[in-house]
Amino acid sequence: MSEDFSLAYCQWLTIDASGEERQVAERANTPGISELSYQLQDTDGVTQRLVFGKRKSSYAMPDEAWQALAQGMVNTKNNALLLSEGRLTSAPLDTGVAWVDTNGKLRRSCSAFDAHIHSHWPSWGGNSLPFSIPPAPAKGFVWHRLYIRVLRFDDGIRLAAHRDRRSNLLTTREMEVARCVAKGCSFKEVGKALDISASTASTHLYKVYDKIGVRGRAALVQWLDRHESGAA
Repeated sequence: MSEDFSLAYCQWLTIDASGEERQVAERANTPGISELSYQLQDTDGVTQRLVFGKRKSSYAMPDEAWQALAQGMVNTKNNALLLSEGRLTSAPLDTGVAWVDTNGKLRRSCSAFDAHIHSHWPSWGGNSLPFSIPPAPAKGFVWHRLYIRVLRFDDGIRLAAHRDRRSNLLTTREMEVARCVAKGCSFKEVGKALDISASTASTHLYKVYDKIGVRGRAALVQWLDRHESGAA
């Protein structure tokens, strides 16, 4: 790859508020080269300085192409940070991510997210979301057998979509408690029906809420209906 781009080395530094540079990618000392330097800002407003060492004897790639390469590298870093900050590094392998502004307008999405949506909505044009995002404090919802996790930030919302496999996380007892609560039973009634204490029933229910990402009986009923019917 570096031969194709006539690249001898790339030095990557971040510049903090005090102007001090911190090296991200190391530079190699190579004779017979010229340098191009670009300063760009990432999504956190931190200045990134990239220095490309070009081989003088190789194909002269236009300066605009080098600048585009620098911007692409910083954009990749930005996207990686968004995933990390969104705690998605341990997400299922089929997870697709989209970024939405505070008004619910789609900014951008990755190919995996697009593929999930197209699998259930083939005519989707990608300009707007085919579903509504539930208001806070909802952390996720089911749409056409996809579980869509909602991560809220000051500058917008991150959506992480993957096949809904949350029911596999619930134990048999947790499913029993969830069904009883969905039918309108109190913790005392759940405990009597399942031969457990009311406090144990309460503990099971809040574990269910945490695992499936909902809060409240109405949301639980909706999730159970979708899960047990297999409906969208």
